[in-house]
Amino acid sequence: MGNISALTEEVEQLRQTETNLTAQLRLQEDHIEILQLNLTQVQHETESCISLKAAAHSQMLAAQSQTKACESNQLFLNKQLQKCKLVNSKDSQQTGTSSSASPLGSVVLMLLICSSLHLITC
Repeated sequence: MGNISALTEEVEQLRQTETNLTAQLRLQEDHIEILQLNLTQVQHETESCISLKAAAHSQMLAAQSQTKACESNQLFLNKQLQKCKLVNSKDSQQTGTSSSASPLGSVVLMLLICSSLHLITC
């Protein structure tokens, strides 16, 4: 009888051990599932950051290009303004007064001023 009792007790202990190990296994599986979810979230966040960085770089390049275009326009307008001033100065010297500027020169000068103001808002 002693052997049967000992065996019965050992079987009960083994069942309890199995129950404990099964519970631990479930906890480990739950933990693995949470870690997998965290990993997936981090991967998505990383992809998002990479995309945002690429978009920011593209915007930077576009802004640089736009700045170059504005600078080019400004150089052109400055040259045109200098030409207008030179023509206006020659006209003034020929007529003897500075108030007798040609109407065309005034229109061009106004156009240049408006264009310059537009460039400032770029």
